[in-house]
Amino acid sequence: MRRPGQCLSGARRPAFTLIELMVVAGIITLLLAMTLPALSAMWAQRKQAHVQNTLRGVLSSARVQAKSRGERGLFFCLIDGVQKVFPIVREPLRPFDPLDPTTDPFEMTDNDTLDRFLVVEGDVHTFPDPLRVVPRYVVDNTGSSWDRWDADELTNEFYRSAPGNATQVHRNFFTMIFSADGRLMPSRNVLIHDPDLLPTAATDGFGDRTGFPVSAITQYADSGGTVIVLPGPALPDIVDDTGNDGLNFIGVDGILVYDDSLFRDLAPVDGDGLLRQELIIRTGRPMYVSRVTGEIIMGPVAENEAP
Repeated sequence: MRRPGQCLSGARRPAFTLIELMVVAGIITLLLAMTLPALSAMWAQRKQAHVQNTLRGVLSSARVQAKSRGERGLFFCLIDGVQKVFPIVREPLRPFDPLDPTTDPFEMTDNDTLDRFLVVEGDVHTFPDPLRVVPRYVVDNTGSSWDRWDADELTNEFYRSAPGNATQVHRNFFTMIFSADGRLMPSRNVLIHDPDLLPTAATDGFGDRTGFPVSAITQYADSGGTVIVLPGPALPDIVDDTGNDGLNFIGVDGILVYDDSLFRDLAPVDGDGLLRQELIIRTGRPMYVSRVTGEIIMGPVAENEAP
């Protein structure tokens, strides 16, 4: 005799009805809709933290090497839409003359022709898309040597400037240079020298490290539009469309980490660039190098003045 509560041998559990399955699927969909934004935000924060840690490391390393080996720096650029940073070292065209103060590396001006840096072997760091790094100058409203960039400068993604634009400012192409005593040296127009030395006998006209077009140039335009004729031997520097004039890249005093996908989304409705500029101001995470201690400092979002 079967005891109360005892199931019959071989009895089957009733199958889910279609309505029950639809209810379960609806609950799962609702839970996913609630959790996916949080997961996406978490991954975005992890990406940004990774970029910030990488930047802190490469900046600290460049500064330490400069103090022990002479001027060092970093060249930030875009390659196939991905931002990278290359190590660079100063390559003088003529030796230091104690009787000529213009050859003193600590007294160089924007027009000084000694500002040529060589891309050297070393770790090349890549930042995960869509995160990019931009000079703090693009949102600088402190009334110092730079004002906020105009729309053409802010939206320029190429290392070549717009026709007729002599300032040669590029949103994702710039340098950070450290002197031999570990000081950051902003506002220097730097020529990037990248040798074209292929294993074969023939060269291809592209730098071996960056892959950008290079040529043995004899002149370049400074930030004021003045054409500077270079002394000494011509070297394969990154060049303009003609292949004759070298391009200089500004040295910056601070950087901002921002989401370029949001920046691009605004492009169709932001002809003057103001919305994109405000986006970087509101969301860009600034990083500075202390002028006193050399420490790499993380500033709060939307902070536009260096410490």
